[in-house]
Amino acid sequence: ITSAPTVSSSDEEWLVYYTNALVNSDGAGGSYVWYSSESGYEKITEVLLSTEGDVTGVVVDTNNTWIYYGVPGSGIYRVLHNGRNIDLVTNFDDGPIAGLTFDSEASRLYFASNTSISEGGGIYRIKFDEGSQTAYQMVLSIDFAWGLAFDQMSNALYLTTLLDGAISKI
Repeated sequence: ITSAPTVSSSDEEWLVYYTNALVNSDGAGGSYVWYSSESGYEKITEVLLSTEGDVTGVVVDTNNTWIYYGVPGSGIYRVLHNGRNIDLVTNFDDGPIAGLTFDSEASRLYFASNTSISEGGGIYRIKFDEGSQTAYQMVLSIDFAWGLAFDQMSNALYLTTLLDGAISKI
């Protein structure tokens, strides 16, 4: 027996943050952090933030206060959910920043450096619970790390690389 797909009801709410870049081959240009939301039957899509450079990755902390994003060659930044108070969380110029994910239980932000091992490729974390906003390398030898996801239920970090696209659990 199969059932028909359900349709969203008018009382469901959701909010999504994402990026797109308008960057030339010489690196000039800019990016945007967008948000889309739905409340009832109202749908909204707007620019939250306009930046210089190529924004790669967006993640929201647990209580939806801060939106974190990476800018390759510069670092990790955060902005309030209303687009105000942009803060540099950490400088990072050891390679292109790729995926970002947040472990809310341990107050840690993870990000990937999408380059070869010899150029600093790997997974890094920032430990907010210790008052530190310095990047610590967690895994030393991952070439071309790309996507990251933290699963709170299993307390596990998952990653994919540009080499084979396989998803691995750390």
